[in-house]
Amino acid sequence: MRRAISAISCLMIFGGLVLGGCSWTERGSDRMHSMETGHSAVEVTNVSGAPYADVGKMAGLIGFQTKWSADGKKLLIGDHDVVYVFEHRSGKANKAEREVEMPAAAIKRGTTMLVPVAAIQQLFQGEAQYETDNGQIIISPYPGQQTKKKAAGFEDAPLASSKGGFRALAVNGSSIISNAKAYLGVPYEFGTGEYADSKRFDCSSFVQFLYEKQGYQLPRTARAQAESGTKVSRSELRPGDLMFYYVPGRFKNDKEVGHVGIYMGDQQMIHSSPLPDDGVQITDINKQYWADTFLFAKRL
Repeated sequence: MRRAISAISCLMIFGGLVLGGCSWTERGSDRMHSMETGHSAVEVTNVSGAPYADVGKMAGLIGFQTKWSADGKKLLIGDHDVVYVFEHRSGKANKAEREVEMPAAAIKRGTTMLVPVAAIQQLFQGEAQYETDNGQIIISPYPGQQTKKKAAGFEDAPLASSKGGFRALAVNGSSIISNAKAYLGVPYEFGTGEYADSKRFDCSSFVQFLYEKQGYQLPRTARAQAESGTKVSRSELRPGDLMFYYVPGRFKNDKEVGHVGIYMGDQQMIHSSPLPDDGVQITDINKQYWADTFLFAKRL
């Protein structure tokens, strides 16, 4: 029986370069898998009479990063930070900091994390194009989105002349940016721990760390952070605004958050990213990749 689920592209675009298919690397190991244009499959395994599949392999084929927790019990999955967490012998998964009940517990076997196929269908719905057929989950490249209209350029909003309000926010933003620059060059690490211990950041831990110093308590992940604050248009950006992006090739509708940075002013942002360089860096947001993948900005 064939069951269509939903969708994702395996076409990656970066800096004007188009890469067919998709590839992934499990950080912290030498394991790499490349998916050519066409289909790829993950075998369904019978566990006590129930269908399970290797969720790490599936996530990797789609294009997500994967990483094991230090104790080896949890598998972390995401783009530039963690979106999913699966734990050995736990019947609950975590998606964007929300617990999700699964029909049965995840099971670690060797270097794989087996998850009920029904849970994969529930958790990855809307993120990947795949179908179950003859004991396999078959992943297919998404045919692509309609050509998008070119969005307006980014602009700084002038400070309000009245007292308080916007001016106070800009002052806080300047303080955040000044502090952020002190961490330029700090290496990026997907799913990193506290900076005090790891001396690393991923995109959302960097934002959380800096805002905490200013008295703002933000969630840990970019997707959860995207639910905070008030949306700001491209033409009204101020230093300290959060900039949210999707990661090309990962999501069907190109609307899911995969990266976050902090606007600096003058069409620049500071962020922790694995690209174009590795680590905390300053980027021109008008460059094609960032202009095309921008979703929205938020002000706290």
